[in-house]
This record gives sequence, C-alpha cells and structure tokens, in this order.
Amino acid sequence: QCAKLLGIPYYSISVNEQTSKSDFLGYKDANGQLVETNFRKAYQNGGVFIIDEIDAGNPNILTVVNSALSNETCPFPDGMVERHPDFVCVCTANTFGEGESLQYIGRNILDAATRDRFASLYVDYSEILEKMLIPSFRNLLLELRAHFKKNNILHVVSTRSGIRLETL
Repeated sequence: QCAKLLGIPYYSISVNEQTSKSDFLGYKDANGQLVETNFRKAYQNGGVFIIDEIDAGNPNILTVVNSALSNETCPFPDGMVERHPDFVCVCTANTFGEGESLQYIGRNILDAATRDRFASLYVDYSEILEKMLIPSFRNLLLELRAHFKKNNILHVVSTRSGIRLETL
C-alpha cells in the first residue's frame, strides 16, 4: 500500500537460513545469461523492497544488504549498479532482532551493522482493521490477549487467528 501511494513498484522476499546472496544479487546461468532478482529491479529502477522475516535469514547474507544500503552502488554479477533514488528497503520481523524466544524459535540475532541501517518501529495489531475484519470476535481476541498477558502465557493471539474464527 505504501508503494502504491508512492507510485513505485513493490517487491518482496521472505528469507530463511537457506537464502543465498544470489537470491538478492542474481547470477549468470550456465549460458552466461544474467538472472535478475526483484532486489536488483528495485535497487536499479526504484521500488519498495520488503525483506520479510529478516530475523530468520542467514546473518552472513545480510552483509550483502548492508553494503547495498550503505553505498550508492552495489556489485551485481554483471557489474556495479547505481542505487535508484526511489529505492526503499523495509524489513519485517517478529522479534526485535535479539534472537529467538520461546515464541519465535530459530530467529537470529541481527548484528549491530544490520540494525544500524534501519529505523525500528513496533507495529501492534490495528484496532481499526480488526474491527472491520473481525466484528464478531474482536472482543474475544482482546480478552484472550489480556488473559494471556496477565497470566504470562506465551501464546500469540493474532489478527490472523481472529479472521479464521470469523470465517468459520
């Protein structure tokens, strides 16, 4: 929605331990043909690029992102590419980049170099959105969240859970 408001394309990647630098930078195939990525398209031509679940990604691969964000150019398989002024990189995570918890297993600690390149913003569940999407079960979700918090029960009561209830 932000990309749409800005009038620029939107791209994304969900990362995990197997995500490689070629998932960001692309590669040349056996015939020498360049295989481009959405990261390249956004970086070179402008666009919002979302790195979803950044804390689940391989920390070593994030150095590729760090370099691209800190410099005006980025090395791709076919040479240096200039960063477009309308390139915007946004990351999402379920943690604060401090590693796994009992709720989010397998999450990595984001190093200071990566964390320094982004402003952090905590986004909680949207009351307005939940009122629209979950009219029948919104109050139940609020009660469950309060109960779990009060009793230190580690369980996520998400908007997604409420939508599932609403569609039963």
